[in-house]
Amino acid sequence: HNAARGRDVLQIAPGEGAIFDPAAFQHVLPWHEDAAQTVAALRDLGVEHVIVGSERGVELADQLSEALGLPGNGTRLSEARRDKARMIEEVGRRGIRVPQQIQSDSLDAILGWIDTGDHWPAVLKPCRAKGSDGVRLCATPEDVTRAFRTIHGRLDRLGFHNETVLAQEFLVGREYVIDTVSVEGRHRL
Repeated sequence: HNAARGRDVLQIAPGEGAIFDPAAFQHVLPWHEDAAQTVAALRDLGVEHVIVGSERGVELADQLSEALGLPGNGTRLSEARRDKARMIEEVGRRGIRVPQQIQSDSLDAILGWIDTGDHWPAVLKPCRAKGSDGVRLCATPEDVTRAFRTIHGRLDRLGFHNETVLAQEFLVGREYVIDTVSVEGRHRL
């Protein structure tokens, strides 16, 4: 409970790398595979907002806020907020230039795509990893092979299993990262 603001603070699971002190929270809910149990508990507590605490919880926060009828992103594009291949596809659908890409569980398919499209150098990465976890810039077929074997079939730092590998063309130029928050048509950079 934050006495200064008079609001409850809830945490469903500690975020990666976060210091978690259960005593700092008025309520700590146990994890349930069945999200309906969590939704019922949150409803009983009168929760008015669901705010994600880490990358791992993006899709769950969308699911919970939608189920509770609270402001949030909704679940229609939840996967695109976590899956790098889907993210690029959605951005491209909105008319923004994006790198060409292929997502595959086949090293041969990825090497063929890079060669055929002359996408050297290429970037290989896990689809759901956080930040730059597992991202490799590859200039040769040997680099691609090493990167593919490092990524495919392994767990990323968030514990997601890399069933496929994402390969993208390497873009030369200035890169911008823009973080925004939007609520009810109001946008903040």
